[in-house]
Formats: sequence, C-alpha cells, structure tokens
Amino acid sequence: MDGDWTVVLSFIGTLGALMITKTVERVYTQTVQRAERSRDLILHLADTLLAVERFISPLVAPCDIRDSASLRRIDSSFTWSPLPLKVESLLDVFSEPETHRLIYKFFDRDSLCRQASAEHETAYYWLLDNAKDWTADDAQERVGAIRESRTRMLRYTQEMLSTGYQLLERLHPLANNVVGNLTRGDAAAFYKYLEFEHQLTKAGIGLRRAYYEARFTPPTPFRPHEQYGLAVLADQRIGAALRERRGGVTVLVRSADGASEARVAIRPFKDFALPEGSVIREITIWVETDSGQPLRHSAPLDRALGPSNRVVPLPLAVPPEVTRLLPE
Repeated sequence: MDGDWTVVLSFIGTLGALMITKTVERVYTQTVQRAERSRDLILHLADTLLAVERFISPLVAPCDIRDSASLRRIDSSFTWSPLPLKVESLLDVFSEPETHRLIYKFFDRDSLCRQASAEHETAYYWLLDNAKDWTADDAQERVGAIRESRTRMLRYTQEMLSTGYQLLERLHPLANNVVGNLTRGDAAAFYKYLEFEHQLTKAGIGLRRAYYEARFTPPTPFRPHEQYGLAVLADQRIGAALRERRGGVTVLVRSADGASEARVAIRPFKDFALPEGSVIREITIWVETDSGQPLRHSAPLDRALGPSNRVVPLPLAVPPEVTRLLPE
C-alpha cells in the first residue's frame, strides 16, 4: 500500500514540476515578447509621429483653390510608412486596459487619416486632369472634398500625436528590463539610439505628450529646439464637474514676443506644455446646465511660464452661478 502512495506522490510531484516548468516558460516567453515588442513599437511609433508632425503646418495653411496653379501649391496627399505591426499581436503582449485603448485609438486614427488622404488625392488628380471650368459644379465638388479631407486629416493627425505620445510615454520604461537587456542588448544603448536617431528622450516624450494633449487653435507643431514650460489646472471640483457634465476648459495664451495669441483647450489635472515665456492671459470654464445651455465663466490671469523643470498650478476663482453646478 505504501508503494502505491509513493507512485501517486511521485506522479503528482512530476506533474507539479511540469506545470511549474510550463508556467515559467510561458512567463519567460511573454516577458521576452513584451520586451521585444516594446522596443519595436517605440521605434516605429517614433518614426510615424515625427512624420505626422511635419503635416500640421501644410494642413493649417490656406487652401484657396481657383485654378491648376493654385492647386499645385498644395500637396496631393499626406502619407507615411504604415506601422509593420498588427493590432492583434500588440494586444496579446500588452495586457493593461489603458495601453489597449491607446493602441486601438492610434491605429484607428491612422486608418482614418489615410482614408482622408486617399480621398484628397483622388479629388486633387481629378481636378488636375479634368477641370476646365473651375467654377462648374463638378469642379467645386472636388474643391470642397479637398477642403473637407484636409479638415479631417488635421483633426486625426492631432489625435494621433496626442495618443501616440501618451503611448510612447507608457512604453518607454518597458524597454529597460532584465530579459530585454539579455535578448535585445542593453537598454541604455537603445535609449541613446532613440535620442540620436529621433531626438527623443524620456523627458522629451513627456513634454511632447503634454504639448499635444492641449489643443491649440490654430494648431501648431511642437518645435524641439524651443524651451517649454508646464502648467496644470488642479481644481478638484472643476475636475469632478467635467466628469459629470459636458464642458471644458480653455486658456488664452499670448506668445512671449506678444505677436500672437491662441486659444488652448486643456484638461483638469493633466499638465500641458506651452513655449517658454508664453503668458496665460485668461482662463475659461464652460459647463452645460440642466437645461442643456452652456454656462461660461472667464477670469483674467497673468501668468508667464518658465522652463519645464516644474509644473505651475493655475488658480481659477469660480463664481456662485458656476459653483451651484459643481458637485459638493
């Protein structure tokens, strides 16, 4: 009888050891894949984002198409190399829900932007090849299609940049782990390559994320050779209000030289970046009331931003009519 138990216990021990071995192998394989895919995705994302950044200025430029000469002054299409990674393979490697959301959103905006670019190109070459009377309905229809495509591309590129740099910020530390260093080389060398080839450091990625999460009107690309300052609206009640009701916050920003102003949409509790020396002249909150009408409140402010070595909190005195809409 004792011999039978010995056999059973030996079998159980062997089975347990096998399960542990398989679990270790699976965890090791997943860790290797995670390390490899992190570095692959960081490099491909960096290539794509830097290419997309270059499209903002031409998309914002005036698009006054009246004849073939004015048509030739704009680009026929806006394209970049597709990411050689599949969404499904990335989702299998990265398990965090927020990383999944960012991956889905980035690839979706990439696809929508390419579709808008293809429509832009089709209308462009139809005009170039067929337009005789540029005031005719068929010509004006294509001119309208070009303008509408450019508006969509501008929105999608902004969302790609915001989402892409959020994703890069999450992935950047994952490139540095023991398995990754063994299978793909030392992480320090990888980070140096990323900085040399793409001018992207951990701090630089965070700064770009903070810049593109803020929405500028008119949109302007990040300028890597400028210095930037960081600010944040850290008001608990306003943040709670905007989670429960439709609304938003904008700041009116004057450039350091005083030559231009822009409206910038921001999010409570999220740091946003502005060129150093920019002056925040006004901050505005709007909240939808129970009747569905927006209630706006603007307050003057005179806050210049210095270098990005610290985040400047912004004050906002909320009047009673807005306070009544905020949660207790």
